[in-house]
Amino acid sequence: MRDCYAALLVDLRHSRKYKGQERELLQCMLGQAVSYLNMVFASAIASPVVFSAGDEVQGLFNTPFDAFLYYRALLLILGRDTLRGGMGVGAWETVVQGAPSTAQDGSAYHYARAALEEAKRSRTYQLVIQGLGNIDSRATTLLGYPLSIIEARTSEQSCIAFWAELLRPVIINEHHAVYGLEAGRLRDELFELSLRYRGEGVAETEKMSNEDERDCDLRCAAFSTALFEPVFVRDLLLPGRNRDTRGLAGLGTLLAPIAGKSRQSVDKSIARAHLAQERDATALVVDFLMRLEG
Repeated sequence: MRDCYAALLVDLRHSRKYKGQERELLQCMLGQAVSYLNMVFASAIASPVVFSAGDEVQGLFNTPFDAFLYYRALLLILGRDTLRGGMGVGAWETVVQGAPSTAQDGSAYHYARAALEEAKRSRTYQLVIQGLGNIDSRATTLLGYPLSIIEARTSEQSCIAFWAELLRPVIINEHHAVYGLEAGRLRDELFELSLRYRGEGVAETEKMSNEDERDCDLRCAAFSTALFEPVFVRDLLLPGRNRDTRGLAGLGTLLAPIAGKSRQSVDKSIARAHLAQERDATALVVDFLMRLEG
């Protein structure tokens, strides 16, 4: 029995305010995102993320930094002001082989539940971590830095950041990227879902016009041909790094036809969304959690 697993519990914020088509879209985005991320993070997951109760999902990860990267990716997909989470670091004591995460138990899950309840009460932090002892509060503060950058983005900037993450995701290393045909299909469907409805795909649900539909088809075609090029945390931590190591070089040119905007406009959105700063901050969080692992 190991004592360094990380359980992750994620709850939709303001879920009761979503009605009808808006709620259906949100749940569709969440379900599609979980299916996609479970594939991409397969080697980092001890028990896959699944729906547990209502609008809550949970899963068990091999390390805290894996759980953090999963939460970050989920937030980028769903958009700002949609999630809150609890991460618990501890043991996986009740192991039920072949059963979903909801059938597993251990101190990691207990800590995660307590952390989620704290996140629900907090006005400052959307993701709380427990199980690290007397550094829980400091770790929670550090985790909040890159997440706060994501939360500060406009709807347009959130879309650009989301699409950038689908094409050039931040992962630990080449062994943590599991990407095949099925993951590619889910990725393309996530992109199309974000276009079928305006804004971040959650806040606005007005259907597109016929002209918009044709434009959507062209943008989906452009997106489906774009390569999956992960960005490794180790490269983000290199001294004297440049823009290339963040996966941002040429991103404006790549996303322009996908976003239906000029390259200059996309480059401005990338800069104003602080993608470089957020990715650097994410790497620092991962490095901090790795050092705790020893």
